Amino acid sequence: MPIIDLYKTALKISSSQLLVEMDDAYFAVASNYDPKNLYCYQLFLPPMVDEKKIQAIIVDDFNKQFDLHGRWEKREIPCLVITKQKKVSSRSDSADGISMESFVKKLNYANDITDSVIPFIDESGYSGRIMSSISISVLRKDRCKLEEVLESYGLSLVEAVRRIDFFVLSQI
Repeated sequence: MPIIDLYKTALKISSSQLLVEMDDAYFAVASNYDPKNLYCYQLFLPPMVDEKKIQAIIVDDFNKQFDLHGRWEKREIPCLVITKQKKVSSRSDSADGISMESFVKKLNYANDITDSVIPFIDESGYSGRIMSSISISVLRKDRCKLEEVLESYGLSLVEAVRRIDFFVLSQI
C-alpha cells in the first residue's frame, strides 16, 4: 500500500481530511503499485490500548520510517456547511436512510488525493435520517442535486470559512 494510504488507514480518515505539503509527493502518493512504492505495516500491542494511543504510535513509526512529519493541525478553509432552514421540512423522519453523521462522512470521502473536494461540515443539529435515491458520489459533485435533497429535509448548504482539523503530511 502507498505511504499515504498507510496514514489514512491508520488514522481512519479520507483524502479530504489530509493535506500533503511536499515539493515532490510522488513517493508518498504513488499508487501505481510499483513494488518500490508499496509498504506493509504490522503492530502488536496488548488488547486494552486506547485507539488514540495506537494511532499516535503508528504515526510516530511512519514519520521515523519515511522521514516525514505527519501531525494534526487546525486550518481555516472554505467549507460547505449544512445548516437548518427556518422553514419546515417537507419530509417526515423515517427509519430508512443513514444518519447525518454518516451522510457527511460519505460526502467528504474523496477517492483520490488530487480531488479538490471542499469539506462538508454539519452544523444543522438534524438528528433524523437522510435518504436519497441519488448516489452520494453524484451528490458530492452536483451541488444543485445535493441542495434539493437537503432542502427536502429543511436543510440548506452555505459556503463559509471554518477552522477544522487536518492531518498534514510534510517532509522533514
